[in-house]
Amino acid sequence: MGFSGGDRVTGTVWRGVVVVVAQGDFRQSSADAPRDEPQMAAAVGTFAGLLAALALMFGAVHPARPRDPGFFTRRPYGKWLVVVMGAACAVVGLSAVWAGLPWLLVPTLCGAVVAVSAWFLHRDLRLGRVGRTRPAANAGDRHAFRALSRLRERTAAAADTGDD
Repeated sequence: MGFSGGDRVTGTVWRGVVVVVAQGDFRQSSADAPRDEPQMAAAVGTFAGLLAALALMFGAVHPARPRDPGFFTRRPYGKWLVVVMGAACAVVGLSAVWAGLPWLLVPTLCGAVVAVSAWFLHRDLRLGRVGRTRPAANAGDRHAFRALSRLRERTAAAADTGDD
């Protein structure tokens, strides 16, 4: 079915441009028509909300336990959770847009992914599987410690002899 001269049609104008022409049940949209895709807005909002909750948790733990925050520190727990939050929100948001899924699935799936990741990360930190230093870093620390010890010995020996 197409339009012919003299047909009565209904046009929808958005921002000064005709975006939809319709006649009865037939409807034709242009490329300028606004798209209703709130999935990415939901993904960005979910990331912002999760980031705010993470900052609130770290902010609440710091005054409550200033000497021993446990695992609730920026490194390694906070860094990994921010990475997981960003990746989960981006992947779930883009997948929902491309698949045409409803926007309400985005916060639900992002929250579930971050919650499961936080649980696994907390468990691995508690068991000592994550957060270990690399052997190369330990070797460098030992060399620095030895050099500092030698410097202290020399300083103490010089102070004893008065040769400053």
